[in-house]
Amino acid sequence: MGRGWPLAVVLAVVAGACTGDLARPELIADLRILAVRADPPEAAPGATVALDALVVAVDPAGSIARTWWACVAA
Repeated sequence: MGRGWPLAVVLAVVAGACTGDLARPELIADLRILAVRADPPEAAPGATVALDALVVAVDPAGSIARTWWACVAA
């Protein structure tokens, strides 16, 4: 066996792993979060920050319920 066979095996495994059924990124099939904006972008602990989400949904006429969660260090 030559020295190149480990590389051939790795390439075959990687090529076989990339055949999944991933949806095309330009298709919107479900709710998709595009961005989240904080105003102000930085704040001291205990300060009020307004968060705004830019989302895309399949049914734009429906309402989207949002819940914000935060982990605050003690």
